[in-house]
Amino acid sequence: MAELGVKFALRKLEDIIAKEPKMLGRVKGQVEMVKTELTQIQCYLRDAESKRVDKNATVKNWLNEVRNEAYRIEDVIDAFYLRLDDIRQKNSSFWEKLKWPCRNAKEVHALHKIAANLGGIHQKNHSLRQNFKWLCCNPSEVHALHILAEELLDIRKALDGIFKNGNNYGIQPLEEEVLVPSQRDHFDANEVLGYLYVDKNNILKLLYDELTPQRAVITIVGMGGLGKSTLARMVYESAKVDFEYHIMLEVSQKFNPIDLLRKMLYKPEYYEPEIQQVGDLFRELHDLLRGRRYLIILLNVWTTEVWEFLEYALPDDNNGSRVLMTSRFLEVAESADRTIQPYEMRFLNEEDSLELLLKKVLPYQEQECPSELLELARILCSSCRGSQMALLIVGGILSTKEQTYHAWKSVADRIKGNALMDILAMSYEEHMPYYLKACFLYLASFPDVYDISAKRLIKMWMAEGFIPHQEIKTMEETAEDCLEQLFQRNMVQVSRRSPNGSIKYCRVHDIIQDLAIHMATGRENFVTTFQGDLENHPGKEPYRASLQSCHPGAMGFLGSKTRSLLWFGPEYNLPEYSKFRLLRVLEIVGVQMRRVTEIRGLDGLTNLKYLGFRNCAQLNIPTCSFDHLKNLETLDMRGTLIIDPPTSLWTISTLRHVLYDSFISGPPSSANLRNLQTVQWICVDDWHADQIPHLYNLRKLGLSSACSDWDAVSHLLEDLHSLISLGIKSWDIPKEIVYPTILRNYENLQSLHLEGYWSGGVTLEASLFPANLLKLTLVDSKLEQDPMLQLGKLNNLKKLQLEGKVYKGMQMKCSEGFPVLQILVLKDLKDVKIVTVAEGVMPELKYLTRSSGIKLELPPELNHLLKFNHSTGF
Repeated sequence: MAELGVKFALRKLEDIIAKEPKMLGRVKGQVEMVKTELTQIQCYLRDAESKRVDKNATVKNWLNEVRNEAYRIEDVIDAFYLRLDDIRQKNSSFWEKLKWPCRNAKEVHALHKIAANLGGIHQKNHSLRQNFKWLCCNPSEVHALHILAEELLDIRKALDGIFKNGNNYGIQPLEEEVLVPSQRDHFDANEVLGYLYVDKNNILKLLYDELTPQRAVITIVGMGGLGKSTLARMVYESAKVDFEYHIMLEVSQKFNPIDLLRKMLYKPEYYEPEIQQVGDLFRELHDLLRGRRYLIILLNVWTTEVWEFLEYALPDDNNGSRVLMTSRFLEVAESADRTIQPYEMRFLNEEDSLELLLKKVLPYQEQECPSELLELARILCSSCRGSQMALLIVGGILSTKEQTYHAWKSVADRIKGNALMDILAMSYEEHMPYYLKACFLYLASFPDVYDISAKRLIKMWMAEGFIPHQEIKTMEETAEDCLEQLFQRNMVQVSRRSPNGSIKYCRVHDIIQDLAIHMATGRENFVTTFQGDLENHPGKEPYRASLQSCHPGAMGFLGSKTRSLLWFGPEYNLPEYSKFRLLRVLEIVGVQMRRVTEIRGLDGLTNLKYLGFRNCAQLNIPTCSFDHLKNLETLDMRGTLIIDPPTSLWTISTLRHVLYDSFISGPPSSANLRNLQTVQWICVDDWHADQIPHLYNLRKLGLSSACSDWDAVSHLLEDLHSLISLGIKSWDIPKEIVYPTILRNYENLQSLHLEGYWSGGVTLEASLFPANLLKLTLVDSKLEQDPMLQLGKLNNLKKLQLEGKVYKGMQMKCSEGFPVLQILVLKDLKDVKIVTVAEGVMPELKYLTRSSGIKLELPPELNHLLKFNHSTGF
């Protein structure tokens, strides 16, 4: 969308004026004039976008010209910054500067002319002689300014022509619409879709049919947007407790047999290539399921190939095992099991449509909907033609509007007579603020059927500059609000929430994904995806690129203007990155190399704000690479072994998040890290009480020590009043670290991880833990007493993980407490053989995982959790 490019270009112009006011001199005037031209054009964009919706080709070309010039402004300013960085890094001495004009008389004469043209470069009223003096000492800076001035002049001419053409095309200036912020209501459609309970019960009858003991395949069919996946999820939640093995997963449109088998076996996301053989995984799944009653739910099956492949991996032991699939295609159902009639989804009737729409728009409103709005709601329902997705999208639009007749009438008029995809496009085009549009389009960078980490996504949005600044919130908090807004508008689905209620993983419905890809890769030129072979791929250089298991030749399409590179890769060599000098985001996921690979060219990426190498085997990053990444905000190396982790990254003052699985030496006391919010894991063996860095804004900290000065750690913790997550790993942990005096006063602390022997006779005392603790992990604590009695008193605890040699006894008893615990993980317990839970304890428990060799004695209401269950990863 042209509006996106213009907004970000204006922000870039404001940024350069703020950062380089003195150096710009009269070039600042050029910058101001470009900003004025662009601001004028911005007023015309809403009218132009509405005319493009009406298929006006001339206006469409006009908008493309605006967008291209906006992108060009960003390119010009970023290139200027790069030239300045190169110049300033040379650190030429005074004598070298003095020698230059003596050796280059012709160049000095040319620069004399430039000085005369630019006037007062260094200060507004400098004389030509003073300009010339500054020019001779700073020839490279003058040259960079000269290039910037020429390029801005050319852009001004282009914008002037665009502005005149807009008037000729009849495009009118309009005020920007003010949108009402949507509520963070965690609305769940499943809770209000009463009509689906009839369908759910019909499916359950087929699942529990005792007359059909043999394996059976049931398929829910219907067009996209009717609620097939919603129905399947409701069935899964009701039925899973009665099956020893149960799993629900989504099938990619481009069927990948290895990926499907890996998910069904709960393999890690990336693991060694030598065991990624279809035959081995096929037999492993068959052996796993043999003799077990299983329920397998496959969402969005596109072809008959899926069942034809999977059929022989699923044993039929005449024990009532079931497979439930959803598909848009009747032939998928008929090819899977001809003995069972496909279950066809119906469109919603008027009553059900109205119920869903009003619950979406007015989730907390107890009084009846006003009569004038109720009539409009019925008109809107009629336009949605019984499509669940259309109703939810329209409800999301209305939730951002004032509850007035005029506001609802304008929406009703716009969607009247439009198909589902038109309604979806309208939700994007007309009812999203510009920053939310950018956040939505960025979702096209991810593969289909992909659980997106909310925290990673938020950090990428920040690095791209999508998130607007708000005085009372951090950028991360504002970005979380953006993600919640997309959820409220039904543009993303929540896969999983954290114990504190925030979104942990999200995904995109295949219909919404189609919209994002259509907008981002086609009309908006926002991101380009490379998949499989490259035969049909356009040859133009992408602004943002997403490589998804594609041919290595895709790298040839990338160039110096590429701003973002996300690589979801197979096994092949990583490139030299130095040519991508304008990159802001570089994320490499799952590119498996057979040997240690050196990452080359990072030192040239001075614009880089997000750097991630996730699950990439072993990498070697030269220490010098981080010396020049002065704008880096996020470094994420989880799942990747970094040979000799560089410590020079602590010189980067813009750092906000540093994430390693292994340990890196902590920052020195002299480090300027006032922006740092997350760091894990760091080794603090070299710290002393009088030499600790100032990390006052830390929110998440993971530290390790073998023989630390614990006083230093205590002093550090006393200053971290914003901490929400703390992890400590050590051989032994003294009392002052387990229960630092200040810790129990941390109202914000939600997560605590303590790994190591509690030395000095430390006992577990619930009253000394933070009152609002939601998540607790204890590893190898070697406690003398049964921890469950005290842990049960943590009234807000939602997740408890006990691992290794936590307790020296053989039996742990949960006799009371744990009122809101939802997740209990018992992993590799060494001495404990029996865990007993009394009746009425852990009433909210949903997930229970344990290692083999542990006997669980549970009350009747929790017995279903004993059955074969791989519901891990929470």
